[in-house]
Amino acid sequence: MFSLLSFFIRLASRSRRTLWLGLLSLAPPGAALFLWLIKSTLSQEAINLTILFPQMNYSLYLHFLIPITALFIGTAVLRDEIEGGTLPYLLVRPKPKYVIVTAKMLAGFITAAVILCLSLLLTYLILRLSGGVNTVISDLPSLVRAEAVTLIALLVYLSLFSLLGGLVKRPVLIGLLLAFGWESIFSTLPGNISLFTISHYLHTLAPHWQQSSQNQLLLRLVFPQQHTSAFTAIIVLLALSVFFIVLAAAVLYVKEGLPNKD
Repeated sequence: MFSLLSFFIRLASRSRRTLWLGLLSLAPPGAALFLWLIKSTLSQEAINLTILFPQMNYSLYLHFLIPITALFIGTAVLRDEIEGGTLPYLLVRPKPKYVIVTAKMLAGFITAAVILCLSLLLTYLILRLSGGVNTVISDLPSLVRAEAVTLIALLVYLSLFSLLGGLVKRPVLIGLLLAFGWESIFSTLPGNISLFTISHYLHTLAPHWQQSSQNQLLLRLVFPQQHTSAFTAIIVLLALSVFFIVLAAAVLYVKEGLPNKD
């Protein structure tokens, strides 16, 4: 298992996909740096730079960078082997198929986790340092919580998109529709439908600042917002991750010997 994991990590670290995603991960710190450069203008508008971290974590990470990173790394777990015709060569290794899938997913998870966690840390430091070292230290629990939610979100999205990569021919397109269509739209709607999105449970673990319009307030009077405890959210997200990983391993058994018939 360890030899497979190290092999896949080396492959992932050298890929162009990882390089581009690493460059993309600099966008939130870049936005934070821009805000820091204009902090005097923001202060005139009564905007405190040090309290913007939850908003940036919500909008730039939970709803953009984490899904997009998981999408491009996750869909490649099985799809690259299927399209490249290398699946039979991978399967001749003296390892159970589920070990191969798990090792490749874990390698993708570790690679993406390093990229995202470093990006989140850099964003946090740029925003909080404007308030001094004491602000950075006093708000460390919010950083730890954001990093933990990032890892959980990455795990569930990566396992979902890995499964998608083994099932369909155009997993990236369908993944984009899921991540930025279904997840973005229905997770914010009141009522029971948000319970069928991954984002709903991530929102529970990472509370965010959100200004509600009068229309949203009226909708929530008619369709009350569903409340989910943090414990329930963690259990649901971990269960979904295991479920998707098991299905992805099952897909590998089905695909064996049929790389050109997908």
